Amino acid sequence: MEKTGQTFDMNAETFTLENIFAMELHRFQDKIGEIVNCAIKELAIEKVFFIQSFVLEAIVWLGWLGGVVVRASDS
Repeated sequence: MEKTGQTFDMNAETFTLENIFAMELHRFQDKIGEIVNCAIKELAIEKVFFIQSFVLEAIVWLGWLGGVVVRASDS
């Protein structure tokens, strides 16, 4: 809303497709595209973070970080 200067009410009763078209957002195609690209990049970062945190939890839960040492036998 700051970048386009348009304001709208998120009330479910007044937030209609007609009102969205009335804002003429096509005039702000470049600014909206920039916002969307940033949101896509942010989502990608969040997905990687989620996967990494999930893997780390699994590692800790399975005890893989328990200090297991593998060494050669002398025989």
